[in-house]
Order: sequence, then C-alpha cells, then structure tokens
Amino acid sequence: MSQTHAAAGHDAHGHNDHGHDDHGHGMPALPDAGFGTATNGKIAMWMFLVTDGLTFAGLLLGYGYLRIKNTDWPNPQDVLGIALTGIATFLLICSSVAMVMSLAAASENNRSGMLRWLFLTALGGMAFLGIQAYEYNHNIHEGIKLWGMVKPEHLEAGEKWKFAGVPDNFASTFYLVTGFHGMHVTTGVIYLLVMFFKGLGQKKITPQYYNLLEIAGLFWHFVDLVWILVFTFIYLI
Repeated sequence: MSQTHAAAGHDAHGHNDHGHDDHGHGMPALPDAGFGTATNGKIAMWMFLVTDGLTFAGLLLGYGYLRIKNTDWPNPQDVLGIALTGIATFLLICSSVAMVMSLAAASENNRSGMLRWLFLTALGGMAFLGIQAYEYNHNIHEGIKLWGMVKPEHLEAGEKWKFAGVPDNFASTFYLVTGFHGMHVTTGVIYLLVMFFKGLGQKKITPQYYNLLEIAGLFWHFVDLVWILVFTFIYLI
C-alpha cells in the first residue's frame, strides 16, 4: 500500500509521465500552446519592438500633422541631402542582409563566417552613424538647428539665405525623428559588437548563443525597417 500510495503521490506532484521535465522545475517539455517554441527572450524582444514601433508611429504621425497644417512647409528634397542619405540607407539595408548571412552561417555551425558577417553588420551601422553625424554637422553649419532655422554667421551681409522662410518646426521634427532612430542604431551597433566579442570567446556555437544572436537580429531588422519608413516620410515625400 505504501508503495502504491508513493507512486500515486509522485504522479500527482511530479507529473513525470505527462510531459514535464525530470528535474523538478515544473516546466513543460512540450511547446507552449500560446507561444510555440519561441524562447522567453524572443517573446520579450517582440513585445519591446511592438511598443517601440508605436512610439515611431506617434512621431511620424505628429510630423505628418505639422506638415499638413503648415502651408509653408518646404519640399524636403530642397533642404536635405537626399543623395548622401540614400547611400546611408543602402548601407543599412546591406547590413540587414549581412545579419541574415551571419545567422545562416551560425545555423551551419560556421563560426568564422558568422563572426565575419556579424562584424560587417556592425560596420554597416557604424557607417550609417558616420554619415548621419556628417549630415547633422553640415545642417547646423547651414543654420538648420534643433530649436529652429537660424541664419548662419558665415553669410556675408545682404547675402540671401536659401533656407529663409522654412518653418522652425521643420528642423525640430527632423532632428527629433532621425535622432531618435539614430539612438536605436547606436544601441544596435553596441548590441552587435557585444555579440561579436561574445562569439569570439566561444570555441563553438551553442544553442544558447544562437538564440541570443537571433534576438539581436530581430532588433537590427526592426531598426532597418523603421529607417525605410523614416527616410520615406522625412526625406522623400
């Protein structure tokens, strides 16, 4: 009777015969019905990206409202450097492709290939930030500043300023939206470099590291996708 009772008690509390692990953690061995095989890290990242995407949506909607209400709003292509920013956009898209290649190499247990493509991904992000920094410096020199449009001091007396009449909130919204995205790119580059050096310290690609790399890839693809929207709304339309 005692053995039967013990077996019944083990079945009631241990659940070893019903898909739970044998280590006493109480975690189901089968995929979760709600999230499938996604790890907690991936679920958390998706939740963050959804909320962050709403923030970008709010910024772009605010930009659109100001532009519609202001009849003096200029054509962005007459004020901003489209060609240089187009190159930056191309580099960011290429970095997203490099991220895909890094994950593909990791799935094939190709550690050197994974690290090479991962470094190129971070390098693309750094190039983007370098171009953005150059653009900001040029704009400020020409009088496009965060608080509004200011006639630069380097113009001679009586010389016509090409940005005269441009609304102050054009500059403010430009720096707010693109700067907010630039902060994401900076965070993403740091994130990628951390993963790169973490990979250097490992002799082989473990499932845990691959999962972390996938999560980093989700963030980087999000940053690239959002920039395409920002570039379209701020620079092209």
